[in-house]
Amino acid sequence: YKMKLLYSKKVILVNSRAHDIFFEQKIDNSEESQITYLDCNLHHEIQLSLRGNLKEEHFKRYYDNVINFLNKISKTLEKKIVICIHPRDNLETKKKIFKDFEVYQNVTRENIIKSYLVIFFESSAIIDAILTKKRIITLVSNDLDLNLLNGSNIYRDQLGITQIRLEDYQNIDKSQFINEVDNNIKNYDKYIKENISPNGNEIGYKKIFKIIKESFFKN
Repeated sequence: YKMKLLYSKKVILVNSRAHDIFFEQKIDNSEESQITYLDCNLHHEIQLSLRGNLKEEHFKRYYDNVINFLNKISKTLEKKIVICIHPRDNLETKKKIFKDFEVYQNVTRENIIKSYLVIFFESSAIIDAILTKKRIITLVSNDLDLNLLNGSNIYRDQLGITQIRLEDYQNIDKSQFINEVDNNIKNYDKYIKENISPNGNEIGYKKIFKIIKESFFKN
């Protein structure tokens, strides 16, 4: 921008779409009836362009480890597991993989709002969990690529949440775990201010309309 290499003549800060939805709809986030797992779309074209197809042995071991982890944490926290998949993923395939769980597509926000805990590797959908101040943990796996590892690390470091490596997970102390994830929530405000709602409480799309009107439709 400083070197005048952008097509844009001016850059204006606005709040995110997630901010607008959260504040305008006045979402009630008090329900905590489930654990929501945001599944990766390992066959997304961006993932394939970065690392190609996963070897079948890694793919199978990864999902075996995920399912084992979800069963354990469901038993520990005494909450049912709900799987939410990417809009461009294959629903029927994922229902076969997660045959013992409820699997949903295109209703991720609705499930996050009802969650006691949200689990993910790397997903922009986690923004809804941050805004609604849900407990969050991020996972990593030896069977996945460096790009997903880096994505998990960024959320771990910037958001200050707990990261668990699937291969190292055994059993957790329930009270210690709950204390840790509850304590992490205090870190969200800084992330929200810097990344989701950097323009205070102003509604982003209204600001965009206002600027366009003032800039191009003056009487």
